[in-house]
Amino acid sequence: MNPVSPSSGDRPLLPGLPAADHGRGERILHVDDEPTVTTALQRLLARIGYRVESFNCPRTASERFRAAPHEFDLVLTDLMMPGLTGLDIASLVQALRPELPVVLLSAYGEHQDSPALRAVGIHVVIAKPASIAVVAAALRRSLDRPAPPA
Repeated sequence: MNPVSPSSGDRPLLPGLPAADHGRGERILHVDDEPTVTTALQRLLARIGYRVESFNCPRTASERFRAAPHEFDLVLTDLMMPGLTGLDIASLVQALRPELPVVLLSAYGEHQDSPALRAVGIHVVIAKPASIAVVAAALRRSLDRPAPPA
C-alpha cells in the first residue's frame, strides 16, 4: 500500500486531533447495526484520511469481506448486532486474514479483556460512546502495530 499524506504539511485534517492519529488512505470495513453510528463514523473517518465502507447488516458486511478480504486494512465492528455479532465478524476475519487488525466497539465493558476476544484476534476494544479522538487513536495504534508472525 502506498500511504497517503494525512494532511497538507503537518496541519491536521480535523482540528484538535493530532495529525499522527489521522488515516493515511487505509481501507476500513465498518460494521454497526445503528445507521446513525455508521453514517457519523464514515463521515468522520473519511474526513481524517480513511476510506471507509460501512454496513448496517453484519451478514452483508461478511459477504463483502468474504468476496475480497484483501481490499481492507482494518475491520471496525460493533459487538452486539442482530444475526451476527462482532465476535462472528472477527472470527471470519481471523479465518481469512489472521494478520488483519480488528477493532471492537462495545457498550459492554465486561468484554474489555476477554480471552474470547483475543482468541478471534481482537486486541483493541473501544467503549461506546467514544469520541473521534479515542477512535482515531485506537485505529492508528492497531494499524501501526507489527503484524503477528506467520
